[in-house]
Order: sequence, then C-alpha cells, then structure tokens
Amino acid sequence: MPANSDKIEIKKMSGARHVISVALEEDNMKGICTGNGRIQIRLNQNENLDDIELNFAGKGVMVGEHKADPRKKPKMTGNPKEFATEITNTKNRKQTFL
Repeated sequence: MPANSDKIEIKKMSGARHVISVALEEDNMKGICTGNGRIQIRLNQNENLDDIELNFAGKGVMVGEHKADPRKKPKMTGNPKEFATEITNTKNRKQTFL
C-alpha cells in the first residue's frame, strides 16, 4: 500500500459494501503507513472474494487471505468453569468460599 493511504481509502479501494474493520500498520515516528494492513469484510450474496482481490490488484496492492489457527481457542468459548456447573446459587458459593 502507498505510504499516504488511510482507512477510508482502503475501504473505497475494496469495493465491498460491508467493511467490518480496517487496521493499518503505521510508523510511529513518521506517522505514515508502512505498507501492511488487514481488512475484515462481510460478503453479501452477490459479492465474491475474487472480485475484491481483483479490485486491490488493480490498484497495485498484494492481497492474501488470513487463515486462523484452529488450535487457538478464545477465552469466551473455552471450557466452562467448574464452579458454574456445580454450584448454581452464588450466595452459597460466596459463603463456602470464606
């Protein structure tokens, strides 16, 4: 990406209707884009990932699809805590804790 690119320009460059987030890496000293970034897009029924990649390629930007690590589990969807399944009354739990 060019050094003077910003989030709004990247959204327009994608041509997608629903852009969830754009994150650009910036040089803290100079305050310009380093050329790397990540964009998260929700595709509608009539949109295609190949078309969006072609939009970026037409502007001279290389695109690669992000692959999430399947071994990584977020804390919110991990195994439930043991006390939550055993004790349903929090008042009793607090009394036995002390």
